[in-house]
Amino acid sequence: MTDIDNLNIGAYLVDKQKYEVREAPMPVIKNPDDVLIRIDYVGICGADQDMFLTGRFGIFDVDFPKIIGHEAAGTVVAIGPAVKNIKVGDKVALEPGVPCGKCEQCITGHYNLCAEVVFKGAPPVTGCNQRFVVHPAAWCFPLPGDMTTRLGSLMEPLAVGMHAANQGGVRLGDTVVINGAGTIGLCALAACRAKGATSLIVIDKSPVRLMKAEAIGAATINLNESDPIKKVAEITKGRGADVVIEASGNAIGFLNTAYYVRTGGCICCVGLGPKPIIEVDYQTLIYKEVTIKTVNRYCHDFPLCISALEADLLNTEGIITHEFPLEKIQEAYEFAINNKDIAIKTIISF
Repeated sequence: MTDIDNLNIGAYLVDKQKYEVREAPMPVIKNPDDVLIRIDYVGICGADQDMFLTGRFGIFDVDFPKIIGHEAAGTVVAIGPAVKNIKVGDKVALEPGVPCGKCEQCITGHYNLCAEVVFKGAPPVTGCNQRFVVHPAAWCFPLPGDMTTRLGSLMEPLAVGMHAANQGGVRLGDTVVINGAGTIGLCALAACRAKGATSLIVIDKSPVRLMKAEAIGAATINLNESDPIKKVAEITKGRGADVVIEASGNAIGFLNTAYYVRTGGCICCVGLGPKPIIEVDYQTLIYKEVTIKTVNRYCHDFPLCISALEADLLNTEGIITHEFPLEKIQEAYEFAINNKDIAIKTIISF
């Protein structure tokens, strides 16, 4: 590499709604099982947008200046002496959360629930909006064949969608309603289709998002044109859906899941909205004997998504809608936030 190639450039969030792109410290491999990755693409997540807008992530304040970003893929440029499964030159997608591996949740296979997880881009951890990052090899997943790192940057939200489909218990022949056609809703749609759901219904108010859902194989309901409860009943002939995935985070959307789901069905909640407490029709849920599941990121889903993509089982057509170079990251965030009807997944290229 040239001297310029060896220079680490990072996008620093220096205050609410203000980015600065400048030289950043070069990450160094310290552990024998780490790898150094030259980042190619990073997606802009809803959590990233919250940090940009408000300077907060959940209960944590962003410690400015801060490099955030976690939906990353790139090319390995150096490896630690203990790394066996990855070599220099490999294209990889990064699973950004590294669990402790020792707690009850990790030991029982639910590492996504680890309270000690070190998650890239979540305060106080430095994120991936920089040219180079170091990450444990165990949490870097090689991309096969001609799969691009551009597609690799979509692996994290795809894993969320796959986990939602798995949590909902989607099976061959199921009818699935997905409320919300943003990135996670569309990724969940692709996962449900790959798992064999034969009737897929997506609810949203954006014509652009609904068009993307139709391209992936769903019937759609426009909230501005139809009563979604009546329309779901009409499409399912009064039976309701085997699985309802709530991916909007909208309070009314969550309330309506009780009416979309069939008796004995499952509601799976993945959308994280601004209201921590939401009213529900408790009696309807009781009488229907509904199972309610929730989603916290993903667990063992990166390899599954990569394999499904390689086998052409996951249709991601049109989910990535916009791309900005690193030097225009300020513009990218402002665009993604102000154009939610058309900007489904906006990515940063390096």
